Amino acid sequence: MRKMFFARNNNQIANEQLEALLEAIQSKNAQAVKELFSDNAWAESGNMEKSILVLFDYFQGELVSYKSWAGPSVHATKNHGEYWKSYDCTYDFETTQDKYRLAMEIITVDTTDADNIGIRSLYIIRFEDDTDQNCAYWGDGEHTPGINIGKTE
Repeated sequence: MRKMFFARNNNQIANEQLEALLEAIQSKNAQAVKELFSDNAWAESGNMEKSILVLFDYFQGELVSYKSWAGPSVHATKNHGEYWKSYDCTYDFETTQDKYRLAMEIITVDTTDADNIGIRSLYIIRFEDDTDQNCAYWGDGEHTPGINIGKTE
């Protein structure tokens, strides 16, 4: 298992999270969405169950394609034997009914707090509602834990 994890590159790791998330949303599988988020994101965000239902209503159609804006930004820290790694990812994607933009912060390793592992923050907006369509979408830039719909800077 460990060897498999390190054999994947950063783009693959980020894309696999996106694909798992979009599959769970399309199938309206609240449990699968919940399992992708970190336990701490759940605790910090408030009413995630309601946010998932709002997300299901917001997302329309079946996935047609997606593209990343130059791959994920990866941050890693090692200090006194403790290790932490996160990914900031931004995507544009198209469904059979609409176009969207999405940004995620994903924590893949945290040796001090395993409850941080998973998606920490998710931002999604309809492409037409983004105020700057020529740049990558980063939500409001705050990395607010949980599901954030329609937010811009």
